[in-house]
Amino acid sequence: MRAALLMLLIACGGDKGPTSEPGPTPTPVVVTPPVAAPACAPVIRNAATRIATESKRVEIATAIDRTATVMIASCEAEAWPANVLTCIATARLDADLDACTEELTYRQHERLHAKIAQVTPRPAPVRPAVPRARIPSRDDLIPPPTATAKVDCSRTLVAPTNTACQRQYCLTHAADPRCMIE
Repeated sequence: MRAALLMLLIACGGDKGPTSEPGPTPTPVVVTPPVAAPACAPVIRNAATRIATESKRVEIATAIDRTATVMIASCEAEAWPANVLTCIATARLDADLDACTEELTYRQHERLHAKIAQVTPRPAPVRPAVPRARIPSRDDLIPPPTATAKVDCSRTLVAPTNTACQRQYCLTHAADPRCMIE
């Protein structure tokens, strides 16, 4: 049994003894402290003030204040990362602010925009001020009768310049080309 064990050690290489080459030195692990995120309220309030003053849209001033309040509450509750707050600190337009919130996680982004939608009223749809086209009737094509002549034009057009006569004739002769003139 001892012989078999000795043969097994020799076959496997056994103990080679101490080596003269030093092994690789372990790489020191550098632990960097997490970057402290700036406080949410001052960063978001400053950005909101800057966006409201630089924007040329009048309605944004009231909406940005409500949006900033919602963003501060979400930032503090969900501990937004420092890169998002740094982006917000440099935002100049409301489009920049939207781009900054794209860096949040999907759930944070969805919750934020759902809260903003609740406090921001949607504008009423604008209906066009174009009047509907009115289809002219046959009576619109014939001028109204004048109270000057009492001529019977029901069978023939006796006085073509008389509007009453023309109207009377055209009521019974609509296919006549004289009645189709506007």
